[in-house]
Amino acid sequence: MNKESLYIAFLNALFGVVLSLLLKGNLLIYGLTFIIFVTILFIERRWVYEKIFKRKTWRAVAGYAILAMLMIGFASLVTRSNRDQTLIVKTAKNYLHDLKPAKYEQAYRWLSVQSKKTLPLDSFIKSHTRSAVDVHDFRIEQAELNEFDKTKAVVRVSSPFLIYGQNTTALELVKEEDEWRIVLSPQMIEAKNSQSTAISSGTSTRKSKKRSSDGSAGRFLRSLF
Repeated sequence: MNKESLYIAFLNALFGVVLSLLLKGNLLIYGLTFIIFVTILFIERRWVYEKIFKRKTWRAVAGYAILAMLMIGFASLVTRSNRDQTLIVKTAKNYLHDLKPAKYEQAYRWLSVQSKKTLPLDSFIKSHTRSAVDVHDFRIEQAELNEFDKTKAVVRVSSPFLIYGQNTTALELVKEEDEWRIVLSPQMIEAKNSQSTAISSGTSTRKSKKRSSDGSAGRFLRSLF
């Protein structure tokens, strides 16, 4: 193995490791395929120059330029979903970071245009103040695009602090031009809070029944002795 082949093998191994850390699933396969293709093209560059481009420099320049544009376009296409998920998570994090009493107005800017029409700023602030939404720590559990409409997405969040009365909730997002925004309405806030109330009521009922059952069992045992 000559020096050139050794360097190519080393660089391919390095690129492969980097891609395996950055990409997953189909994206990793596309990345590794791209490396193989470029490697073959580099090794056979003389044959390509003589047989394909007929020793014409302008043909080689034009050919490689077209090939580069095609590769960039393809890479942009296959990584679009990954880029969208990154932006979705970023918007959700920014929104949640601002869900604090002193920053409700900043959180409001992350809402979609339609959400702002149905939920004015003063109503947004009042509803969040009434619900005492104050998020200081959270975790993004999952971010997924709508299977049938790629302009919609859902982010599932968990937090030790209550987000609309719940420790685990789902935020809906919509894509507006090239940006992702939170979808929220008075009805959605009310539904989330109602769901939280129902869960709390159910938990309280179960605890009350358990205490009643324990009390009855205790009285029965005392009556035996």
